[in-house]
Amino acid sequence: MDETPSILHELLLLLLKESITAGRALDMSPWSLLIWLYIDQHGPLQLRFLADWTGFNSGQITNILNRLEDAGYITRTPSPTHGRIILVAVRPESRARVVEALAGLDAVWRAVTRDTGDRSWHALVEALWDRNPPPRHRLMPRRSDDGGARHSNRSDTNGSNSAK
Repeated sequence: MDETPSILHELLLLLLKESITAGRALDMSPWSLLIWLYIDQHGPLQLRFLADWTGFNSGQITNILNRLEDAGYITRTPSPTHGRIILVAVRPESRARVVEALAGLDAVWRAVTRDTGDRSWHALVEALWDRNPPPRHRLMPRRSDDGGARHSNRSDTNGSNSAK
């Protein structure tokens, strides 16, 4: 019998457990951590794009954003091009807290990929993004650890390769 599904289920189970543990350390629900991570990778963006990607309604997203903003994790500012649009962005100073909370998972990742490299993991991440593409909202290139753009030409939901 092929054990791939059970290994994948175990991986998912453990990643979810790690996210719950990290969320507790940050006083965030797992959903709040998911939303924060998404904003960090794809923001600044409009609330409706968060709702589209997560499947939550605007009221649910607003409640999560209120908690994240009250805790100092995000900001909401008017769009420079359209005053009625509010953009949600991660507060840069909140990244250190999230990185610290995810340090245990990061250490496991580094240990696993030390000898094997992480090429197949990157392929898995890319394949999962292909299954769950971000809405067409790219206002800015994604942030990378060195401040530069990464994946700025990832295919959007209509299959084109333009940065949004």
